[in-house]
Amino acid sequence: GEDYEAYRELRWQVLDSQAIPALVAEGKTVVVDVSADWCLICQANKANVLHREQIVRALAEPNIVLMRGDLSKPNPAVSNYLSSQGVAGVPYNRVHGPAVPEGVVMPSVLTVKDLLKVLAHVQARQ
Repeated sequence: GEDYEAYRELRWQVLDSQAIPALVAEGKTVVVDVSADWCLICQANKANVLHREQIVRALAEPNIVLMRGDLSKPNPAVSNYLSSQGVAGVPYNRVHGPAVPEGVVMPSVLTVKDLLKVLAHVQARQ
């Protein structure tokens, strides 16, 4: 009974790392996904986690901002962001929120359980 098309409802913005601190200061949670079409782990993360209805519903909340960096083709802005994070490649996922403004880096291989746990953690008011 899962809606496998639910992910189409999500509205991903282009990654803008400069905007993240202001969004978090407003009380928003910012989910960053840097991936590429040629990255098998990235595609598995989408199929097994980011496109799952339970996650889609969590990410569709009004306080959540979704930002995606696409490295399917060379993209200097996204590459510079990864370098600034000390990361050399994809997948890269980080979740920022009021309780953890600097964000939590997710494991390369995402799980539904881990993502839901991190979303709750970064949103929790201390």
